[in-house]
Amino acid sequence: MRFLGIGEYNDLGAMYHRLAAEGHEVRVFVGHAAQRDVYAGLLDFTADWQQELGWLRAAGDDGVALFESALNGEVQDDLRRDGFQVVGGSAFGDRLEADRSFGQDALIGLAGPHLRAAATHRFTAYAPAIDFLRRGGGRFVLKFNGADSPRTRNYIGQMADATDMIGLLQMYAAHHAAATTPDFVLMQHVSGVEVGVGAYFNGE
Repeated sequence: MRFLGIGEYNDLGAMYHRLAAEGHEVRVFVGHAAQRDVYAGLLDFTADWQQELGWLRAAGDDGVALFESALNGEVQDDLRRDGFQVVGGSAFGDRLEADRSFGQDALIGLAGPHLRAAATHRFTAYAPAIDFLRRGGGRFVLKFNGADSPRTRNYIGQMADATDMIGLLQMYAAHHAAATTPDFVLMQHVSGVEVGVGAYFNGE
């Protein structure tokens, strides 16, 4: 088979290497220049993944495009409409991943009255969020929107009067680049045990 890997950081480098070792044809595009030395000499890289679409189409049903992140959903939708086999996301899936309020609303809409979700408040400036916390206090979880937002900036509030969260938001506001707009949510903190469900596919 032929696989065209498309991503920013070569996060799936180990998988590409395994596919190549098993005899498949693999070409990889890495968007960020600083990551292009990852698996250098071990994988076949391309500087322009769109130039490889003819190579991929020539494989017919044995050609697969692999997208690594939730940043190119509309492009993936277009490729599927053009007849390519794509493993990755979609425009709708990207929005579910990047827009936390939208994701919560979608979940509640599907589950109906059988599911209660934590209250979520979206902000695109720090001052209104700080005022919100000063008025009501409480524990909240700070999460930034955007599939590529740094997860290290998210924070789980610890103090009932929100003093720690207010201090963090004030620090973020003081160091925020004026040319950009922050986009984040404050989600009501819920005590309990976090659980998850996973599924695995063996390729057959």
